[in-house]
Amino acid sequence: MSLDLCRIGQLLKEAREGRGLTLEEVSEALFLRKRVLGAIEAGDWDNLPHPVYVKGYVTQYASFLDIADLPLRGAAMGEDEPQAPGVDDLRKRDFQAMGVQEREGTGLWPPERALERHRPAVRGILRWVTAALFFQL
Repeated sequence: MSLDLCRIGQLLKEAREGRGLTLEEVSEALFLRKRVLGAIEAGDWDNLPHPVYVKGYVTQYASFLDIADLPLRGAAMGEDEPQAPGVDDLRKRDFQAMGVQEREGTGLWPPERALERHRPAVRGILRWVTAALFFQL
């Protein structure tokens, strides 16, 4: 990951201590847990949430301390950051883990096929519900 949290955390810690602030005071001002701020200052990725949140926390922390030239600005975190998988990727992974294969060339997985198969029944149910509501009025 291109975000050097150890170096950034050290800069933030030095700036905080230079202003005579404690972690408790910064935590109260930014509405962040002391544990999160301590992990940022220590560069401890294991005790931090997703990097997107960390970037926001670090930006908020830096602006609180009036640090303008933090290496985070610009493209310091962007390109090689891991991307969260999309819903389709997760569904595909789950179905493959169950041994279910994609229908050849359609891109449809079992839930979509089930909807296709049950579509006439759903239409019939909707007709009955619509008729019942119409005659109730």
